[in-house]
Amino acid sequence: MHIAHRFIALSVVAILTLLVATAPASAQNPAPAAPTNLTVELTDTEGEVQLNWDEADGATAYRVCNRVQNPAGSWSCISRSTTSAKFTGLTVGTTYDFAVASYNGREYSSWVWAELTIRGVSHAVCPITGMAIPEGYLSVNQKTTSAIKTEFTLSGITRKSTVRLGDNTYRPLDGRAYVSVCGRFKNGSNSAYAFLAGFDNNLATDAGIGFRFLDDGTTEWHEIGKVPAGDTKTACDIWDVAEDATTVIYTVNNWNDTPGVYRVDLP
Repeated sequence: MHIAHRFIALSVVAILTLLVATAPASAQNPAPAAPTNLTVELTDTEGEVQLNWDEADGATAYRVCNRVQNPAGSWSCISRSTTSAKFTGLTVGTTYDFAVASYNGREYSSWVWAELTIRGVSHAVCPITGMAIPEGYLSVNQKTTSAIKTEFTLSGITRKSTVRLGDNTYRPLDGRAYVSVCGRFKNGSNSAYAFLAGFDNNLATDAGIGFRFLDDGTTEWHEIGKVPAGDTKTACDIWDVAEDATTVIYTVNNWNDTPGVYRVDLP
């Protein structure tokens, strides 16, 4: 009897040892920490929401989701490697749930939740320039059309560390920076037209106004001169702005009550 009992005890120990040995080593691959300080805010574009959160320990990516709150809809999710995300095309007057979780390639963290009711754009005036933006800001590759059938499309706004003019290289003064503003102008009118900085366009930033600088070689609008009727030209201007500017507002005069107001965030 003592031998039998001993055999049974040893068998139980062997089984427990086997179970422990074959169990997943979860402690070696813990789930990442959950995101913290989640913010969910409306942007200047109607139906658009910006989410931001702090980086989570152990995360290599993030899963970001939204759904209509009531009645509860299906989740719409995207993955991001950064700590921000945008959702667009959301319905005004509707409350949405938003959720973010960290991911480390194997495990998800717990979800962090927030809710927000989508409101219509509350203002139709740019707070930097004071100009009307009835349909929201324009962005890169969007077109503004004037009452005299000219069209302008912004190609991009980028920082430049130097500007070369002839044999000379210029660098911005302390506290200042250069930005290159490029676009395409189409003259649909019946006569030649000159697209001139300060007359047909202006530039301001969240850190103050910009000044037009000597332009970049042969691409400047000034050297192009007048654009013939029916013709299209592409060129760039250089503007001098504050070094700490993070947002550029570029306005194009289209000869009616709603000038084109472009907004570009500088990297």
